[in-house]
Parts: sequence; C-alpha cells; structure tokens
Amino acid sequence: MLFKSSLLALALQVIGAFANSDPSEAFPGADDALNAPVVEPPATLRADIRASFADADILGLKLINGRPTTALLEVSNREDAPITVALVVGTLSSTQELPADAPAYQAIVRNLTGVSYNLAVDAGETKSVPYSFSQDLFPQDVVLRLTTVITNDNGDVFQVIAYEGPTAIVDPPTSFLDPQMYAS
Repeated sequence: MLFKSSLLALALQVIGAFANSDPSEAFPGADDALNAPVVEPPATLRADIRASFADADILGLKLINGRPTTALLEVSNREDAPITVALVVGTLSSTQELPADAPAYQAIVRNLTGVSYNLAVDAGETKSVPYSFSQDLFPQDVVLRLTTVITNDNGDVFQVIAYEGPTAIVDPPTSFLDPQMYAS
C-alpha cells in the first residue's frame, strides 16, 4: 500500500515538472511539426457510374426474397488514362434515423456480396458491369447502396457510390394453387 502511494506521489512530481517546463524542451521537434509542408489535396476521379435495374417498375425498386436482383453498372471513363473497376459491394441499411452518438455502421441491416472484377476501362470508353445479389430478410423498407472501388493509372483508389436509394424488401407472390402453401 505504501509503495503504491509513493509511486503516485513520484508520478505527480514528474508530471508537474513537465507542466512547468518550456514546451519546446519537453517535446523536441514540436515546432517542426507546425512548420510542416502542406499536404496535396486528394486526387479526383473523372468517371461517371450509373446503376440501372431491369426489374424496377414505376413504383420503385423492390427486392424479392429468395430471387436474385441484378444491377447493371455503366462505367464511363473521362480520364486521359485507363481506370480499373476493382470490385463492387453493396449494403442494405435501415431507413430510421440513428441517435447522434451512434456509429454509422449500426444502420446496416445486411452487407451484400462483394464481387471482384478487375475490369480495365480505357480512356473515353464505357463498359457495363453486372452485379447480382439476393437476400432473405423480413419484409421492410431499406436503403440500398452499391459502391464501386476504382483505381486509376497512378494507383489512387476511389470509392464511388453507384446507387443509393430507398427500396422495399418483399416476399414473393403466392397463389392459392401453390401446393407449398398447404403443406405443413
């Protein structure tokens, strides 16, 4: 017990010594950090990415449980050099507001499969990339987000949101003539 209190008293004296001393003596090189060169702004990507869904109707996109949904992503390269579509990933997120102190990942209902493509798109060219996924969740309203990871000729990596919008997860339609409906 005496050892712990003695150690605490010694630690307070050491901390107090640093608090009373000149900051440049306690932290050598602190002035160098303030005079550091300015970092270059991040690189920008000149490309257009659009997503379309063949199964969407005028009421919006509906994800049917157990059936694959296919998105067609069109990547148009406006760079002077080729770009590479590395992969496409997706998430289904809740439509409800999160509390202010909650991390953003808590809104994610389900992560969708990531698909690696490594597809080169030459300068001025447009290529289409299919992305299919399926889910089996309770019927609910969600936000679908499809993100593409693209690299340019310099090795810069960009995450570009290809699609983000509200959608509904629904059960497949049933018929009274369906024998599975009466099996127990």
